[in-house]
Amino acid sequence: SKPPPRREASEEMRVAWLVAAMAARSGAIRVPWASKAVVEEAPLEAAWRELRAAVGAGKWWRAMEVGPTVYGLWWRGLVRESPEHVAVETVLIVFVVFLFLKGRRRGGVETHLSEREIDELVSDWRPEPLVASDATPPACEVVTAFEGAYVRVGSRKLLNCATLDALCATREARVKRAAKEALAKYGCGSCGPRGFYGSIDVHVALEQRLAAFFGSEGAICFSDASSCATSTIAAFAKRGDLLVVDEGVSEPLQTGCVLSRATVATYAHADARDLERVLSEIERDDRRKRRSRGSQRRFVVCEAVFRDDGVASPLRDIVRLKDRFGYRLVLDESLTFATCGETGRGMKEVLELPARAAEITVVDLGPALGAVGGACFGTAEIIDHQRLSGAGYCFSAAAPPFVSAAALAALDAVVEPALVEKLQANIAHLHKRLEKLGPAKLSQPPSPLLFVAFDSVDRAKAAKTALASAGFAVALSAKRLAKTTLPVKPKPVALQIAINAAHTSAHLDALANALLAHLRL
Repeated sequence: SKPPPRREASEEMRVAWLVAAMAARSGAIRVPWASKAVVEEAPLEAAWRELRAAVGAGKWWRAMEVGPTVYGLWWRGLVRESPEHVAVETVLIVFVVFLFLKGRRRGGVETHLSEREIDELVSDWRPEPLVASDATPPACEVVTAFEGAYVRVGSRKLLNCATLDALCATREARVKRAAKEALAKYGCGSCGPRGFYGSIDVHVALEQRLAAFFGSEGAICFSDASSCATSTIAAFAKRGDLLVVDEGVSEPLQTGCVLSRATVATYAHADARDLERVLSEIERDDRRKRRSRGSQRRFVVCEAVFRDDGVASPLRDIVRLKDRFGYRLVLDESLTFATCGETGRGMKEVLELPARAAEITVVDLGPALGAVGGACFGTAEIIDHQRLSGAGYCFSAAAPPFVSAAALAALDAVVEPALVEKLQANIAHLHKRLEKLGPAKLSQPPSPLLFVAFDSVDRAKAAKTALASAGFAVALSAKRLAKTTLPVKPKPVALQIAINAAHTSAHLDALANALLAHLRL
């Protein structure tokens, strides 16, 4: 039997309870719909209406009194209608409670060690070596001094064709003096990111000076050249956007494409015809899916001269194609900034393209200015967006003030038409002397880096050793530092020869003769 409803219960509920009680006690009443589930239906419905009425009237105490009754009626009806379902749910609930209590019991047990036990454990611990005990350390050549155009490696004095210092800014007295004065005035570090007490007047002055030199609306400087390229791409391209990337781009651009999480399509290295093919396929796919160009942000990503092989990009054709298909261009001019063009303004000046031909331009300040860090050029909107959305700008410490002061001095001291012209004359001279190499000479003017490809690392090392014996220090370019998920071209195994404005024709002739003699050409 069930307890009668309270006096304050509605009349409908009292009647429903009486009917249900009579039906339950009378076994003589048997009709198809008078099952045990129906017996509970009237009290359940009445109790449910009372619960809703109590909640609607704000009578929370009454709702708490009726709530358990509603749940109990529902649960008993469920047991009668589907006992197997209730059994499975009960087992699962018990199992979850068991796991919860077991986890708490384990977490609650604390092991208290005495000081002596701690000391014994520490003394018994033997860390695994980072390098095997029988490993042979790689042979390294240590530069002990810089002497003008030469470096001293051990007891040998070698012509420096390994350091990428195209305009010899690191040897300029005015640049060194500016760095020393800034170090004495500001100290070493900037003590924070640009947006958090890290901006100093030389940072702002460098950005303004770079923008004026490059003919851009604005510029933003980063403390690291790699993070400049990486952060810039990730600031503008997000998941759902599209990046069409040259398969020969360098690691910083690759990393930026991966971090952006955008859809990436690649085209053949420095091949404008293949770029047109890829863009046309995307356009056909748009028509098939009835997708407009404006439904996603789209960029073409390439380098004016590629860092990994010195190949010049067909920039004029790329600009024409990106305008035709409605893309923006992200261009890396690290090897051409201040090293080519009538006034040193890069590949766009060489090809007589306007500064805004590339919506976003990133550069490394090291090759031409001998500084550390990078810069991005673009419209005021492009620059201001990165001050809040560029991870490399917002979360990395600003460049040391003396580094920015050195770059600022280098812009005035070494970036001048006569020096740029001398550099390009040296580049053209060495390329002409090495024409016998054929396809092994990967690079093209105006690259200050000349790459000579080899079919194996051992052969490249042998050539590097032969050039060192002849009095020339060159670098070896063998593999990428990190793996990538992008379908990019493998980095070639090559000798990397850095050409600068201080080299003479005699220097370059001797270098070419030594290399050709080693290769027996």
